[in-house]
Order: sequence, then structure tokens, then C-alpha cells
Amino acid sequence: MNRKSLHILKFLCLLLLVLGMAGQSPLTAADSVFFRYPMRTAPEMSGSFAELRPNHFHGGMDLRTEQREGLKVYSAAPGFIVRVGVSKVSYGKVLYVEHANGMTTVYAHLSKFCAPVQKLVKRQQRKSKQYETDLRGLHIATKKNKPIALSGNSGSSGGPHLHFEVRQDSLRLNPALYGIQISDSMPPAVLYLALYSQNTSLQTENTLALPDTDSLLQVSFMDCPQTDYAMQRAIRSQYDSIENLRQRLSDTLYANTPAALSLPKTIGGTEFTARYFHSDNLPDTLYLHGQTAFGICALDSIQRMPFHYGLYKLLFAIEQGNGQVDTLAYYCLDALSFRTCDALNQHIDLPFYNLTKKRLEKSYLEDGQSATPYRVMSNRGVFVPQSGSSYTLIVTMEDVAGNRHALRIPLVSK
Repeated sequence: MNRKSLHILKFLCLLLLVLGMAGQSPLTAADSVFFRYPMRTAPEMSGSFAELRPNHFHGGMDLRTEQREGLKVYSAAPGFIVRVGVSKVSYGKVLYVEHANGMTTVYAHLSKFCAPVQKLVKRQQRKSKQYETDLRGLHIATKKNKPIALSGNSGSSGGPHLHFEVRQDSLRLNPALYGIQISDSMPPAVLYLALYSQNTSLQTENTLALPDTDSLLQVSFMDCPQTDYAMQRAIRSQYDSIENLRQRLSDTLYANTPAALSLPKTIGGTEFTARYFHSDNLPDTLYLHGQTAFGICALDSIQRMPFHYGLYKLLFAIEQGNGQVDTLAYYCLDALSFRTCDALNQHIDLPFYNLTKKRLEKSYLEDGQSATPYRVMSNRGVFVPQSGSSYTLIVTMEDVAGNRHALRIPLVSK
């Protein structure tokens, strides 16, 4: 068999493999090695799939271009360019390539298209007398060793890079599961843990009410002359001291560590208090009063990369006293619908973000929320403990490379 025949045989085998995979929607991880890295540079990533962005989950991967424009971009697999767009915002200059398995790859923030596409775009711009254009229904074959475009910084881009997506039907797929893999050995790190606890009267276990600060001061200093300014300063000093003591005592009813921040919260028409604990000062035990939900602010990293990324898997679980583990909320971000990608603001704690600019993922659904990345939920992510029982909160965070970080915190129900 000569070399030409051998190449033809290899191509037919690849075609049969691709056609065999076309019926799967989406492909499983076992079939993932299909797409190649779309540039001839070392694989590096500045943004991961589904990481938390302003108002949306990131729909693809941001691939580094050595902080410059003009790198050659290749089709990630054989296919046809079916759509091209030019915009001053969003994706900027973008190409869509359709492949034999029914998937479409997207290449955005480009600086220039390949010659056949560039001619069509220029012709349409002259015809419409508009810079922005969206050409669909194209059928331009890609070639293995010929670039389809040059990388750039067009549209809503914060710096030169290539935004790369894999799509199928109404889903955005995680490119890391389909061949676009980045070496990573670092697990995610926790920034904040949130406890959403149902409000109850602040009382100690023997039902003794907390002291009233103003009443205590009135009893202690009731004979103080109004003109005795030195005594009034002493009173004010004592007031602050007693008030701080009350706050610490209040926090111990919910956790043995004071929260870094507390905010009011309404869940399902019920008043809650949200308490946020920094990773440097996580509680040894969380004390629950009625219905409870949780949240986590976590970021992933890659060695030697100055970026932070989103999670791939997130699990909130409750371990019973008998060792049984029940899932409260769980996601695995191998794919997201277009609708879910736009539902980020319902998934994160917005009041916390407005104060800290940190995106914290809640275990529960807001009232009326339907789009969510969670695959599994119990009671819409709200835990209802039995009075006097003890549990363990398990929060597991994992990146797409399999690096994992887990928290285990005892829970005591008052």
C-alpha cells in the first residue's frame, strides 16, 4: 500500500469515528480527545469555562496569545466555516466552524479573517455601508495546515487573547472535556464561607435574655450629673464595650467564631441572617437555628499563572450522625445552557458582591429562580435540621483537572 492510499484509509477511519460519535449529545469524557489546540503555542489559559463573570457564566475558555495579536488561529478539527461576525462589542470579530459530529467551535476577538472570509466581509460591509455584520449560511471548508484567522483584541476584550467555545444545539460545552486541556496541579482555595440561618430570638439556652445595654448603663450611672463630661465619656466608653460584648455573645449563638460580615436575608418569605466567615477565621462549629443554607466563595489557580478561575464541581452535603451523607446542592459544569449562562445574578449572593466585589455561590435557589447550574438539589438547597441533633457540613470544590479541596465543619442544631 502506497503512502497516498494509507492517508486515504486513515481519513476514512477518522470519518467513520466522527460519524459514530455524532449521535451522542454531548460527547462523553471518554470520547473527549477530538479537538486540537487552535494555536501553535504552549497551551495556556486566562479564563476557564463557566467561571463567574459580570452578569454571566463564561461560555468558553480564554486562551493566551503571549499578550500580543496576530497569532495564527487554526480550526480545532476539520469542518466548515458557517458563520462570521464583526462587532464593536461582545465577540468582536468572530468565526463559527461546524464539524461532522454536530458540534460548532467558536473563535472570538480576532484581528483578521482568512482570505476567503475577509473578502465576503468586505463585500458585505461595502454593500450595507456598515462596519458591523453577521454573515450566516456559509460553507467554507477549513484546511488542517492553513489558519482560519489571526488572534486579536477586538470587541469587548480586556487584552489580546482567543476566546474559544464548543457548542452543540442549545448548550455550551466545556472545551477541557473535548481535548483542550491545560496542565494544572493546584486545588481551589476558599475565600469565604457563608451561613444563612433562620432568625430566632437571641436567647441563651436557659432562656435568659441578653442584657439590654441602655438599661444596664442607666442602672450603673443613673446619678451621673448631666454636666459631668468626664463621666459621660466614661459612660460612652462603657456603652461601646457592652455593645461589643453583646455582639460577640450574639455571634456565639450561631458560631463559635465571630463572622467577618453579617447581612439580613429573606429566603422563601422567611427572615434569615447571612453570616460570612473569612477563610483565615473559619468556625470550628456552626450552630443552627431552624432552616439553614450555605454559600462558598472559592477560586481556582494554575501554577505560574497570574489568574483565577472558576470551579468545575461544587458539592454542599450534610453528613448525618450515622455516617449517611445527603446532597444539599451539586453541580458539574461539563455543559451549560445559554439560558443558565445568563442567570449568574440569581446564583450568587448579590448583596455580598455589592459590598465586597466577591462572587459567592449560594447553595439555595432564590424565590422564582428556575435556571441554575445545580444538577442535584434537596429542598431547593435549604437544610432543615432536627432540634438537638448534630451533623457535619461538607463542601467539596474541584477543578476540571481533578484537583480537589474540601471543608468539613460540625453543625449543632439548637
